[in-house]
Amino acid sequence: MKDILTAAALAVLLITSHSAYGAYTVPVKMPEQQAAAPDAAAAEITVAVSGAPAAGLQIYLCRETVKTKMARVRKTGGILAKSLGAYRALLNDLVFLAGRAESDAVLTASTGSGGTCTLKNVPPGSYLLYAGYQDSAAAGYWLLPLTVKGSEGLRVELTGRNMHERITKDR
Repeated sequence: MKDILTAAALAVLLITSHSAYGAYTVPVKMPEQQAAAPDAAAAEITVAVSGAPAAGLQIYLCRETVKTKMARVRKTGGILAKSLGAYRALLNDLVFLAGRAESDAVLTASTGSGGTCTLKNVPPGSYLLYAGYQDSAAAGYWLLPLTVKGSEGLRVELTGRNMHERITKDR
C-alpha cells in the first residue's frame, strides 16, 4: 500500500512539475515482484525488447481487468491532447498507465542491459503484458494479450510493430 501511495504522490508531483516547468518523466522503476511459490504447472515468460530503449524497461504482467482501467486513462488523455498535443498527453498518461498496471500486476520485472527479462512462476491463465517507453522522438506503450497454458513457456518480443500505441513527438 505504501508503494501505491508513493506512486500516487509521484504522479501528482510529475503533473505539477510538467505544468510549471514543461518537464516530463516516465514512472520510477517499481520493485520487482515474482510469484510466491512455484507451481508444478507454472511457466516462464521471457520478454525481449528491440527497436526501443531496452535497458531498465519496467514490465508488468497484469490481470485482464487492467484493460478497462487503461482505456479510461487514455480517454482522459484524448481530452488533454486537444490542449497539450498528443505526445505530451501520452507522456502524462504513461504515469497513470503504469500505476494501473502496477495495481493489477501479478508479476513485474525490469529488462537488463541486454533488453531482456524473465517472469518466473507464472500460473496458467490469461494476462495482459504492459510496458511503457519514451525516447527523444516518440512515446508509447505495449499492451499485449498473453495466454499461459500449463508449464509451457512463452517468449514475447516487444517491437515497434506490436505496440498498442506510439505517438511521435510534436515538433
